[in-house]
Amino acid sequence: MKHLKQFESLEKNPWTTIQESFDVFQLYELLIFKYGKIFTDTKEAIDEYDGDYNPDHIYEIIEYELKSKNLWEEFLENYQEYEIEKDEADPFHWRNRLKKQEELEKNFRSNWD
Repeated sequence: MKHLKQFESLEKNPWTTIQESFDVFQLYELLIFKYGKIFTDTKEAIDEYDGDYNPDHIYEIIEYELKSKNLWEEFLENYQEYEIEKDEADPFHWRNRLKKQEELEKNFRSNWD
């Protein structure tokens, strides 16, 4: 039981969670969606990808750029909300369709009241 309690008490590092949740391309797309095209070093590293692909290197570049632009803490705290925003903006994603459906229902109800 002692080991189980120690395991439960460990908090997972948010950056590790992000790396497990997104491949570098998905993470880069999320950053571009939220902050625009300010991640020039990351884009350059992705563009240079030519067979020898080392995702850890690109994650390090992303981390460096987030820290150098003072976005590190803010991104770690809010990346899940940003992912939802990005999904809701994508017309082919289910979140977008759900949002549209809810808006339609709300408008329909307000017209009948």
